[in-house]
Amino acid sequence: MALKKSQRSLKKWTKQKWRTKSGKPSIQGPDATGERYKPSAEHAKDSPQKTAADTRAKRKAIRKGKQHAEYGNPSEDKFLAKHMRMEYSKKPKMTDDERKKALAIGYKKYENRKKK
Repeated sequence: MALKKSQRSLKKWTKQKWRTKSGKPSIQGPDATGERYKPSAEHAKDSPQKTAADTRAKRKAIRKGKQHAEYGNPSEDKFLAKHMRMEYSKKPKMTDDERKKALAIGYKKYENRKKK
C-alpha cells in the first residue's frame, strides 16, 4: 500500500539527523546551549553569522518562557535577498565559498545600515 503525502513527509523527516550545531541539548539539562535545533545538513549550509543570529533568537525566546523562537527578520531577509540578487547578477556561477562570503558581506552591510 502506498504512503500518503503526509506520511512520506514524516518518513523523510524522521530520517534526517536533527541536532544543535554543537551537538549538545538545546533547552534541557545542565549542558543546555540554547541553540536552534535543525537537520545537520542545514547547519552545514549556514554561515557563522546566521548561526549566531538563530542562537540569539532562540535564547531570547527561552528567556521569555517560550519553546519556539521566530527566526529571521522580514526587513533583513528582504535586504539580503536584494544583495544576493545583485551578487548573482555580477557572478551567476558562484561556488559555495563565494556565496557564503557574499552573504557574510550582506549581513555586515545590513548591520551597518541599522546602526546609522
